[in-house]
Amino acid sequence: MWRARPPASVVGNSTGAADAAVAALALGFSTGRPWPERLVEAAALSAAAVAAPPAGDFDPGVHRDLLDTLTVRRLPHPLAGRPDSPRTRGTSAAR
Repeated sequence: MWRARPPASVVGNSTGAADAAVAALALGFSTGRPWPERLVEAAALSAAAVAAPPAGDFDPGVHRDLLDTLTVRRLPHPLAGRPDSPRTRGTSAAR
């Protein structure tokens, strides 16, 4: 699990933001970029789509700024360490 977070909320029209995120993730997948880079691009493009007044567009300045300021971090799996977790099931720790 990962979290990509801009330094501040972006206000505007959210129409098309999810499409922008999916497009960025698909591009990252097709080019073999690591997950953190994919997530930075997806979050930056999605936020830039929100910042653009017309739906289906994006604000290139917001996109560029967010590429440099977004933070991405890996989160612990919510079930990690639990005896019934898929990560521990079948191991000696779970027996």
